Amino acid sequence: MDGPPSAEAHLRVVVSGGSIAGLGTGLELHRAGIDVHVFEQDGGAMHSAGAGLVVQPELAALFHPSDGAHLPTTQCRGRRTLGFGGEFGPLQRMPQQFTSWNAVHATLMRLFPGERYHRGATVQRFACNEQGLQIDIGGVGAIAADLRVAADGAQSPLRRGPFSAGPC
Repeated sequence: MDGPPSAEAHLRVVVSGGSIAGLGTGLELHRAGIDVHVFEQDGGAMHSAGAGLVVQPELAALFHPSDGAHLPTTQCRGRRTLGFGGEFGPLQRMPQQFTSWNAVHATLMRLFPGERYHRGATVQRFACNEQGLQIDIGGVGAIAADLRVAADGAQSPLRRGPFSAGPC
């Protein structure tokens, strides 16, 4: 499942974080022909926090019919509120499609090349050198890249440090 040839193919991109944002970013970069690898610190299966997701156009755009992967969804015609006394409010017409975090993640995992997704590999630090970025990854070692995408969550230690590794 290689992406189409591109003038950007020489770019080497590391995505830190293998959840929905990291996988979606990795998939789109791969489709553009960019050399991208996604590193997820969790070595096991990832799990949802239990919330459902409304399928927004930006999410739906990740799943091309030509990919052969279908995102499981359900739908509703409207919403009904529940009052403080337990009474039902009027039906508000609001057709929407819903899915789950697990369904989105599993579908993205089917689409993204497995050899480019690395579990149990934590992006620990990065610095500039003559080749661009040197990114140290626990369980992997040091790799060279041109760009690092931070999709590893708001509590990531790398996000608490300097925003930039300096001019490269």
